[in-house]
Amino acid sequence: MPNLTKQLNHAEFPALGKRASRLNYLRTSISLPNVTSTDNHFALVPPTEAASTTTAMPIVDSGSVGALSAAEKAIIADSWKVVYADYEAAGKAILIKFFTSNAGVQDFFPKFKGLDSADQLSKSAAVRWHAERIINAVNDAVVALDDPEKLSLKLKALSKKHAQEFNVDPQYFKVLSANVLEQVAAANGGLSAEAQGAWEKLLSIISILLKSQY
Repeated sequence: MPNLTKQLNHAEFPALGKRASRLNYLRTSISLPNVTSTDNHFALVPPTEAASTTTAMPIVDSGSVGALSAAEKAIIADSWKVVYADYEAAGKAILIKFFTSNAGVQDFFPKFKGLDSADQLSKSAAVRWHAERIINAVNDAVVALDDPEKLSLKLKALSKKHAQEFNVDPQYFKVLSANVLEQVAAANGGLSAEAQGAWEKLLSIISILLKSQY
């Protein structure tokens, strides 16, 4: 089972408590063996017993990610209902946060040129339309939790469009995913560690697939 623990350098730890910090960091590092993206190929294998417990992880867009358990799928579905109940507002909040928090990203969207403030973005019909596409793409992923092949095919097709037609920098898929997670947390009044880990796992799967055709 491959381990994704990153190399640690001396500068990451303060002079005091260095050893304890290092041990704590390593203790929270995780192995993600079950979802892989290699040479534009996506594979999902059943989770092992060792991966049955939820561990909080950052959203990643490469490498491998553990398969979602039945409990994690249930957590995601339940928390998503709250978000999707007002999908228009949620989608718009996600997209506006994405634009206002990442200088230069709006350059990939010529139709939003001149919309320089959150208020202008909020009033734009083009922004609302694109926001709905984003929120519905996430909803499609949640609906397809029990059908990974369908999820893979749909997101690979979307990845190809972004790579060949839209020329979007793939680094932003992970960034947008983090904005989605923020909205899920806000809509639910915060997330438990289990819910946070489940969403990070799903959003990592989405990010890996969206980057797969680059």
